[in-house]
Amino acid sequence: MINLDSANVVPRERREQQQRERLIATIAAEYREMAGLSLTQAQARRLFGIEGDKFERILAELVARGIVAINAEGLLVKR
Repeated sequence: MINLDSANVVPRERREQQQRERLIATIAAEYREMAGLSLTQAQARRLFGIEGDKFERILAELVARGIVAINAEGLLVKR
C-alpha cells in the first residue's frame, strides 16, 4: 500500500485550475507584448496549442476578464 502525504498531493481539479491560469497568463502576456496582435480563432488554437472545448472555455474566460475582445471581423484582439 502506498502512503501518500496529503500535504504533497495536489488534487487534479486544482492542478487543472493552475494550468488554466498559467495558460491565461501566457496568452495575456502575448497580447500585451505584441502590439496589434489579431488572430483568428484557428490561429489562436494553433499558436497556444489549445484543443477543442478547452479553447472555447479559455476564450470565454479571456473575454470575460477583458484580456481580449472579438472584433467585427471575428478576430481576437487586445482589449
